[in-house]
Amino acid sequence: EAANWLERAAEQGHPKSLYELGRRHFTGLGTTKNLEEGVRYFRVAAEQGSVEAMYQLGHCYRDSQGAVEDVVRAYRWLALAADYGHRDAGPERDALGDKLSKQELAKAKRKVEEFEYNH
Repeated sequence: EAANWLERAAEQGHPKSLYELGRRHFTGLGTTKNLEEGVRYFRVAAEQGSVEAMYQLGHCYRDSQGAVEDVVRAYRWLALAADYGHRDAGPERDALGDKLSKQELAKAKRKVEEFEYNH
C-alpha cells in the first residue's frame, strides 16, 4: 500500500517521492534492482529541486553507476547539491573540480548557473 502512495506522489512530480523511488530502484529495496531506472528517478527529482537526488546523481555520473561516466555532469550535480545546502557535496565537488580541465570546469560551472537561473 505504501508503495502505491509513493508511486502516485511521484507521478505528481513530488521530489521526495521521486528520490525515494530512485533510491529503491538503485538499491533493490522493495523492487528489482535497476541502476538505470534509479538514475532516471534521481534525475527527475533533482530537476524538481531534491538536494539529496542532486547529490546522488553526482555520484552516479562520477562513479559510472547506472549512467555513463560524465565528470562535467557529476560536478554540476555535486555543485548544485552544495549550493542548496548538502553538507557533504562541497568537498566532493572541490575534489572533482581539481581533476577537471579548465574547459570542463568552465562548462560545468555554466551548467550550474543555467540551472540556478531557471529554478
